[in-house]
Amino acid sequence: MSNRPESQRILDQLVEAARSEPTPPIDFERMQLKLRQRWIGQRPGERRIPLRWHWASAAAVAVSFFIGGLYGHAHHQAKLSSSREMPHPLRVLDASALSVGQELSSGRDPLLVNHPGVAQWTLAPEGRARLSAKGRYLTVLLDVGRIDAEVIPSQQLESFAIEAGSLRIAVHGTTFAVQKQGDSVDVIVSAGSVVVGALGQPGNTSGTVLMAPVRQRFSISPNQASGDVARHNEAVTGPALVRPKVTAAPPSASSDKTSEQSTFHAETKLLDQPSRVEQEDALDVVRAAAARCFAQAKSNDSARDSHVIVRVDTQLTVNIAPGGSIIEVSFAPPVPDAILECTRHEISDWSTTPSNLGSVTSRPIMLTR
Repeated sequence: MSNRPESQRILDQLVEAARSEPTPPIDFERMQLKLRQRWIGQRPGERRIPLRWHWASAAAVAVSFFIGGLYGHAHHQAKLSSSREMPHPLRVLDASALSVGQELSSGRDPLLVNHPGVAQWTLAPEGRARLSAKGRYLTVLLDVGRIDAEVIPSQQLESFAIEAGSLRIAVHGTTFAVQKQGDSVDVIVSAGSVVVGALGQPGNTSGTVLMAPVRQRFSISPNQASGDVARHNEAVTGPALVRPKVTAAPPSASSDKTSEQSTFHAETKLLDQPSRVEQEDALDVVRAAAARCFAQAKSNDSARDSHVIVRVDTQLTVNIAPGGSIIEVSFAPPVPDAILECTRHEISDWSTTPSNLGSVTSRPIMLTR
């Protein structure tokens, strides 16, 4: 027959007795020694402690181990949580102090390189890159790893580029990433568009146009023909367009006059609307102009606290005339009239390829100052 009920009754009586009496001082070292002797083997002739103090000591040890366990567990969990939440330390470099051809290595921590007013890019851990060109056509050569870049919109056709293997990935205002792995290069576009082409065309890169959101893999195998850009179509997660190439028309067997008329009509044939790439370019140009005007409005406002950041989320709409010029710009919700007029003035000389109908295109944008 089990004696558990009797033991429980005795323990309850001891707890009540312990609560009614002052807590005696406890010598933990002596208590641990006594416990070892109690369970391993008691030395002969040693004085025994009354039963009720055995129970009180055992209860005190149990409480101390329980509290210690809780503290150790909490401390361990806090340490694990802090180690999980602790981000990699980020090193920041000012690109003005870098020279062309200088090699950069990120090591175990990411490396951020800032080109004020143009772009900033981050080299992922264990990556290597070099600054290939400065000035008008800022270029970074990626040897190993991944680069994430944010490029400030510019009216230039190309203001920043990353070269990887035999490829040149050129942009003029977007957010994108390039990752080099063996004989392939992944291009990930988060906002805007990029052009992926062959090396040797700084400022005039032509080839595959990728528009956000998209991830595309390109081959850079050693036996690839010079100037070719091989794509793995299975990696596409968004639209990918190829910039059209102009080719000469084949000779005709008709008379010279008929040939000239056919050539004339072929050259003057227009699309109904500007291409999607040109529409995105128009949005990029207007967005960059609005950002400059918004920042200029801050500098003219002397009463505003310089530490306050103002953010405006709005929908930009651009109306492109058949002739290619931008005839209307609007924001919803609207921006102040001064910023709207400044934006219209900034883009007054910009135009795209003429079309039959023109187009109206829009995009959500964010202005900060």
